[in-house]
Amino acid sequence: MKKLSLIILLLSMTFIGNAQKWTDVVTSKPETFIVDNDGNITISDEAGFAWLVSVVNGLNGENANSLAGKTITISNDIDMSDYEWTPIKNFEGIMKGNDNTIKGLPLLKIFAFLEGEFQFDIQRLRFVNKNTTIEFP
Repeated sequence: MKKLSLIILLLSMTFIGNAQKWTDVVTSKPETFIVDNDGNITISDEAGFAWLVSVVNGLNGENANSLAGKTITISNDIDMSDYEWTPIKNFEGIMKGNDNTIKGLPLLKIFAFLEGEFQFDIQRLRFVNKNTTIEFP
């Protein structure tokens, strides 16, 4: 088992390397992360989706917010392949995909998209990475 863990670690270092993270690139709230009067959020591009990590995880000067009871609406297809992804922790909101696709997350990061303790609902959203698709109806 230790040998398998070492192989996985080495492979992840090979493919991930020292890539810059989205949370290092998007360090302030972009215009594409829109919060309405009720605290619900609409995200329309990669920067907006990256900012969601800062809000939920408490990065880039934000206080951690699980977004419990809030709805996050994805309004366009999003390609996250430009930078390294940081998993969202303790998300408790509703994510509505509106039949859009989020692609470009490494396979292991798709499964680690949400980590920690959380209660969430993902609706009508697809995650795509090469030949792998994870779909939430």
